[in-house]
Amino acid sequence: MSLGRLLAALAVLLLLVALGAGLWARSLLEPVSGSEEAVAFEVPPGASLGQVARSLEDAGIVKSALAFELLARWRERAADLRAGEYALAPSLGAEAVLERLAA
Repeated sequence: MSLGRLLAALAVLLLLVALGAGLWARSLLEPVSGSEEAVAFEVPPGASLGQVARSLEDAGIVKSALAFELLARWRERAADLRAGEYALAPSLGAEAVLERLAA
């Protein structure tokens, strides 16, 4: 196999890996389930983004605390989370949950 073909094959392989990783990461932001039943969730005053993200995952509201935390940082909403009580359904995706907590 020539060097050109080897590099082309490597480029295709890297593209497929990147595409798969992107799809997997995106799936972590999708709703946990189709359940419309709201779960009571509280953001305590002074809670950090990491604490909120872990609590959301533990409550079954988001699939991944890490994905939620990265989303909040990427959207520059990490400092916008407001303390309070919320009714959040597992049918909401991570983006919708973030918008409700940072509204």
